[in-house]
Amino acid sequence: MEGIALNNENKSASDIILSENDISENSGYGDEGLDKSQFRQPRKRGHGKAVIIVAASFAALLLIVGIIIAVTHIHKDKPYDNTEPFYFSSDLLKEDGAEYSVYGDICFTVCNFADELRCSMQDIESVSITVSSEGKDVTSKCIIKNELDLLPAEKNTVSSIAITVPEELNGFPLEVKAVSAPIEITLKGIFTVLPGWGYELKDEAGSVNAELVVWANEETTLKVTWNPEELIADPTNSYVKASDSSESCEVTLAAGTGAEIFFFKTDVDSDHTGTDAVTVEKTAGAAVKGGNDEQN
Repeated sequence: MEGIALNNENKSASDIILSENDISENSGYGDEGLDKSQFRQPRKRGHGKAVIIVAASFAALLLIVGIIIAVTHIHKDKPYDNTEPFYFSSDLLKEDGAEYSVYGDICFTVCNFADELRCSMQDIESVSITVSSEGKDVTSKCIIKNELDLLPAEKNTVSSIAITVPEELNGFPLEVKAVSAPIEITLKGIFTVLPGWGYELKDEAGSVNAELVVWANEETTLKVTWNPEELIADPTNSYVKASDSSESCEVTLAAGTGAEIFFFKTDVDSDHTGTDAVTVEKTAGAAVKGGNDEQN
């Protein structure tokens, strides 16, 4: 540019920067013919991109936190995954029910598998047993023994359960339910408890002898005792012959069998039916039912 002479020797960068006014005044040309774009400040680049990156990162962070909270909430409410195999079965109880007649205790098993290859992948933490008669809960009247409190996952496990019912409930249909936890599956069955054994003394006035009949629905050993002042046991009877006592003997019966013992009466006119002239009690085998005549 004519009319402008710059001596750059021994001057700093700030000394050689000229403003528009300096150029105008020194050039004598004013603004005419001057390209001002040569002296514009450089634009600041990259600021917009930084804002977008920060905003996107914050949004991603909020999304991740939201997912973590949601997953934690679901896991807390549902600690057990229902998609994992869960089995609860029994040898006698069924989901749609079943009916049985039994002697003595009600005995069955529960397990955590369907077969050797299909086992529950979740723990069965407890099994609740209830007993009802004609719709009324009678669980508190029964004695329930459960072999195991926990059926662990991934291991075929069987628990044996035995229920002893009171005599007053014998002969009545009893509904037994087994419910698993924490996943609830209900298995049930109807059981009618029959006496394990019984006896009857047959006699009448004028008869010279009385007849004792004993029977058992399962293997049982019974002790027969009589009053020798009123009755004399038939000495030819095998049970009486095997006894060292003149007033008692033991009778061992297989399931579904019975036996007879005849007694000679000391008073022909007497009738010992329903009396304690003869008593029978269980010593081994079937559950003790007690009482005279048929044991209930």
